Amino acid sequence: MNAFEKYLIAHLAGDYLLQNNWMALGKGSRSLPLVVHSCIYGLVFGLMFQNVMVASLIAIVHMILDKSYYKATLSEWWLRLIGGRSLKLVLNPPTSMLCSTDSKVIMLYTSFTALIYCIVDFLLHFIIQYPLLTLVSS
Repeated sequence: MNAFEKYLIAHLAGDYLLQNNWMALGKGSRSLPLVVHSCIYGLVFGLMFQNVMVASLIAIVHMILDKSYYKATLSEWWLRLIGGRSLKLVLNPPTSMLCSTDSKVIMLYTSFTALIYCIVDFLLHFIIQYPLLTLVSS
């Protein structure tokens, strides 16, 4: 398995498979869920790459990436900056969406927005973490 494949599996497992609701919903406003999630995330990388330095570095960087700054994560800020579909729009939908009586439209809008957010979140993590990972693990 090459480094990218290991990264992809570790990221998906650490950020989605092993993150429960307490971590996902609490990490933006409380330190303990953020620290627990970041440690688990780093541990998955450490196991995948069999390297303690990788585990430590990735956990610290992940904590910085997942922390909320002024009630938004780095991914959310990026989406706001480019005018993309942010989760803020799901929580505070546009007036045209509120006027829609079609629940399928609302569900599709919400699902697509969540998918876009996950893709942006993965790409930002990858762009920042992967170069560090290749430096430490080589």
